[in-house]
Amino acid sequence: MRHIPILGQILTLFGTSFGRICMFCFAACGALLNILGGRLRGALKYAREEET
Repeated sequence: MRHIPILGQILTLFGTSFGRICMFCFAACGALLNILGGRLRGALKYAREEET
Protein backbone atom coordinates (compact mmCIF):
# COMPACT_ATOMS: atom_id res chain seq x y z
CA MET A 1 0.00 0.00 0.00
CA ARG A 2 1.36 3.40 -0.96
CA HIS A 3 1.61 6.32 1.41
CA ILE A 4 -0.33 9.37 0.22
CA PRO A 5 0.70 12.39 2.33
CA ILE A 6 -1.95 14.74 0.90
CA LEU A 7 -4.70 12.39 2.07
CA GLY A 8 -3.89 13.09 5.72
CA GLN A 9 -4.05 16.83 5.08
CA ILE A 10 -7.41 16.49 3.36
CA LEU A 11 -8.83 14.40 6.20
CA THR A 12 -7.54 16.98 8.70
CA LEU A 13 -9.26 19.73 6.73
CA PHE A 14 -12.56 17.81 6.75
CA GLY A 15 -12.34 17.73 10.55
CA THR A 16 -12.67 21.51 10.76
CA SER A 17 -15.86 23.53 10.40
CA PHE A 18 -14.63 25.06 7.15
CA GLY A 19 -13.79 21.59 5.81
CA ARG A 20 -17.25 20.31 6.65
CA ILE A 21 -18.83 23.23 4.81
CA CYS A 22 -16.62 22.53 1.78
CA MET A 23 -17.50 18.83 1.90
CA PHE A 24 -21.22 19.66 2.07
CA CYS A 25 -20.94 22.07 -0.89
CA PHE A 26 -18.99 19.49 -2.90
CA ALA A 27 -21.66 16.86 -2.23
CA ALA A 28 -24.46 19.30 -3.12
CA CYS A 29 -22.75 20.20 -6.41
CA GLY A 30 -22.34 16.52 -7.25
CA ALA A 31 -26.01 15.86 -6.58
CA LEU A 32 -27.10 18.84 -8.69
CA LEU A 33 -24.86 17.81 -11.57
CA ASN A 34 -26.31 14.30 -11.39
CA ILE A 35 -29.85 15.70 -11.56
CA LEU A 36 -28.89 17.98 -14.45
CA GLY A 37 -27.35 15.05 -16.34
CA GLY A 38 -30.52 13.02 -15.90
CA ARG A 39 -32.67 15.85 -17.20
CA LEU A 40 -30.41 16.39 -20.20
CA ARG A 41 -30.47 12.66 -21.03
CA GLY A 42 -34.27 12.72 -20.79
CA ALA A 43 -34.51 15.78 -23.01
CA LEU A 44 -32.20 14.22 -25.58
CA LYS A 45 -34.21 11.00 -25.58
CA TYR A 46 -37.44 12.99 -26.00
CA ALA A 47 -35.94 14.99 -28.88
CA ARG A 48 -34.85 11.81 -30.63
CA GLU A 49 -38.34 10.34 -30.27
CA GLU A 50 -39.85 13.51 -31.75
CA GLU A 51 -37.64 13.20 -34.86
CA THR A 52 -38.94 9.73 -35.72
